[in-house]
Parts: sequence; structure tokens; C-alpha cells
Amino acid sequence: MNKTKLALALAVLAGAGFAGATWYTGSTLDHKVSEAGDALKDYKIVKVMKRDFKKGFWTSTEEVTYQLGCEDEGEASPLHGATGQITLINTIQHNPFGLEINTKVVYSDKTKEELAKIFKGKEPLEINTKVSLSGDLQTRVSSPAFTVDDEKGNVNWKGFNTLIKYDKNASYIDFDFAINGAEGKENNNVTQFKLGAIAYKGSYKNAVDGVYAGAESLTIEGFDVSSKKQEKDIQVSMGQLLLNSESKFNNGLLDFSSKGTADKLKFNSKDIGKFEMNLAVSQIDPKALKGINELSWKKGILQCNFDGKSQAKAMQALLMDILKKNPSVKQNIKLHTPEGESMIALDLSSKDIKQEDLENPGQLMNKVNAMLALQLPNAFAERMIRESIEEEAIEPTLEMFQSSVQLGVEDGKLESDGKLLKTKIQLKDGKIVLNGKMVELPALLGMH
Repeated sequence: MNKTKLALALAVLAGAGFAGATWYTGSTLDHKVSEAGDALKDYKIVKVMKRDFKKGFWTSTEEVTYQLGCEDEGEASPLHGATGQITLINTIQHNPFGLEINTKVVYSDKTKEELAKIFKGKEPLEINTKVSLSGDLQTRVSSPAFTVDDEKGNVNWKGFNTLIKYDKNASYIDFDFAINGAEGKENNNVTQFKLGAIAYKGSYKNAVDGVYAGAESLTIEGFDVSSKKQEKDIQVSMGQLLLNSESKFNNGLLDFSSKGTADKLKFNSKDIGKFEMNLAVSQIDPKALKGINELSWKKGILQCNFDGKSQAKAMQALLMDILKKNPSVKQNIKLHTPEGESMIALDLSSKDIKQEDLENPGQLMNKVNAMLALQLPNAFAERMIRESIEEEAIEPTLEMFQSSVQLGVEDGKLESDGKLLKTKIQLKDGKIVLNGKMVELPALLGMH
């Protein structure tokens, strides 16, 4: 065989191999798209009204119309029986070296006309899913920036972009959601706002019993809102907000922690201070958590079941399973101000709670330890009153506030050193302690 014939034969074989790979990967991808559509049949809140699938060698196309919402679900439904429809066109590319699905939203003529005014010929929403040969997927959803300027005012929206990575078995999910910010104002300058960029990222793995564990973060690059209310100007602004959270397994149980800060908080251009938060939740049963999610979503909202009465007993049993593992919650919120530190601290835990304890408050109190502490600088509270209400109401409001403080101190419900207002209530070993003194529950509630 000469070189020309050999090269031609190799080209034919390579072409046949590529065609075979294209057919196989295309069939597999088409099947996955069909499976995803069929899975929606299990949920009442999404109904497939029409589906047209055209299979091709290089490209397949699916056009599907969904009805979203719940029909005849009465007052329990948040939309009170209202429904809507959305049509999507999925174009499935079969190239084994470039498997992808491009999704297009089909708009009505009237909607197209309105969107054209806003997006100036750009596609309002772009959705693309790429599929690797290993089965990993990544879906990108994006929308461009736009500006609206009319007789009411103007809004400058800077667009958003989302990237979600996952696999066919949903064993992991990574996401990166970014909003580029926005700003706007009313033409009469009554209200105006500015929102900085927002970044929300996370990485989770399906760890135990269908429960995901991982970490996420939220960053907001500040905001500024101002409005003119009658004769009083109100302006609130914040610098950068950072929030990080993590969930992980410890001896088969789930622990969750979160912390956050927000700086440069201002009210009417004057410093409020810096916000700080910490939260820790421990000893959560993952099987019970999975059961609660399934009752709330798969057997609840997605089935248009919003009242939860049919799952009440099952939900109570799952909550009892969580209590059996002796969970605990600790939270600390602080606001650092020029006048001093405001603070809310919560510590709650239980031990060996049984079903019968829930029906006996006295017995339940012996198995729960709790602490709630509050602190507020007196001068900070007075400053907020002066700066947030109308001039003629300031003095009466200050008098009412100080009168309430004095009454609380006299009753032992508050402590004050002239600068800080404090209170601390504890429940331990069945006893209630308020600011260091044991009290009975009727006295705490102000009952006689």
C-alpha cells in the first residue's frame, strides 16, 4: 500500500472513530437531558406542558414548555393558585471534544419588546453547560449590564455572572456567583442608592447520607442608601461585609460555624462602628437533617404542600432525633461604636432529652442549659433616637426611653452603671438566674 492510500485509510478510520465517538457521546448526553426532564414529573410545582425533541447526529434540539406554580392550593400557597409558563430551547452539541448544551429562553413578543428597550439588542440571559468526557459539568449563567433612564429616575445595573461546577451524580458542587454592582436614584432625589460588587462562592461535597459539607463565603463591597422623609434626611451606608461559613463532620455528626464582619457603618454620615458576628452549631444528626430537607422540599414545597400538616408527626420525630444527639448553639453579635460595645450573646444546649420531656416543661427545663446576655451603651441609644426621628418627637422619646430603663433597673431586669445597659438571663439545672439572682418564671414574665 502506498503512502497516499495509507494516509487515506487512516483518515477514514479516524473519521469513523470520531463519528462513532460523536454518536456515542451524543446519545449519552441526549439521554441525560431526557432524564433531567423526566425527573421533573415527580414534582407538582413544575409541570411539563409540551416537549419536542429532535435528535440529530451532530446536534439535537429540545424545546420544552414548563408550567411553574401550584394550582388550586388555596390560602396555603404563597401564590394563591397563580401559575406561569416558561419555554426553553436546549441545543445539544455532540462533538466529543466539545460537548455542550446551550439553553435559550423563549420570550413572548411583548416581553421581547420590553427587554429590547432595556438590553439594547443584547441577550438578557445566557445559559451554557459544558460536559467533559469524565462526566464533570459546568453551567454558566450570565446577564449583561443595562441602564434604565426615564421620567421616574435611573438605574445602572452592572450585570451578573454565575459558574456552577458539578458531576452527573451530584457528588460535589462548586459555585461562584458575582453581581457587579448597581446604582440609581429617583429624579426628585427622594431616594438614591449605590450597591457595590457582590461575590458569593462555595464548595461542597456529598459527605454523609445525602448531606453536603463544605465552605462558602460572601463579600459585599459596601452599599449606600439615602432618602428624604418629610423634613428628615436618612442616610445609611456600610463598607465591606465579609461572611464565611463552614460545615464538617465530627464523629458522624455535623458541625457548622460562621463568622462575619462589616466595617464603616454610618448613619447620616456619622460613624456607627463595626459589626462582628460568630455562630457555632454542633452535634447535628445528618440523617435527621436529610429527612427534614426531604419533608420540607421533596414532599413539601415541590409537591405544592405548604401547610406541612400531613408531615407534622414525621417532622416532630426528626426534630426529636436531632435533640437526642445533644446539639448546641452559640452565637455572639457585637457592634463596636464610639460610645462603647453593643452585644448579644446566646448559648443554648441540651442533654438526654426524651419525647416525654417535651410534654413536661418542668422536666424539660432540667435538661436544657441556656444563656442570653445583652449590652447597650446608653449614649449610643440616645444618639440613635436623636438622629432618626423628627425634631419635635426627640425629647418625649428620650424621656420614655430613660423611664423604661429606670423601671427595668428597679425591677432587676436591667443593670446600669450610667454608661452601659446590661442584662443576663441563665437557665441551668432547672433554675432561672437573672442578673445574678434566682427568679421564678412568673416573676420573670411580669405575672402576679
